[in-house]
Amino acid sequence: MRTSEGEVTIVEKDDRYRAEYKIENGIITVRTPRGRKATHLGRSSAPTLARVLLRELIEEGRAEPELR
Repeated sequence: MRTSEGEVTIVEKDDRYRAEYKIENGIITVRTPRGRKATHLGRSSAPTLARVLLRELIEEGRAEPELR
């Protein structure tokens, strides 16, 4: 079982969103304090797919910008 972890950040209109991601058995899971999303990693790079999942969490209201 191979596991790796990382962090991803998105800046949108002066707001910075940050999430952690973990890859385990070909599944990438992105977590914020308000939610998480997971999908198969496939051929995409982990940071790229983590940004996509974070953007979805933002659109669903399950990620909040960091305080300045």
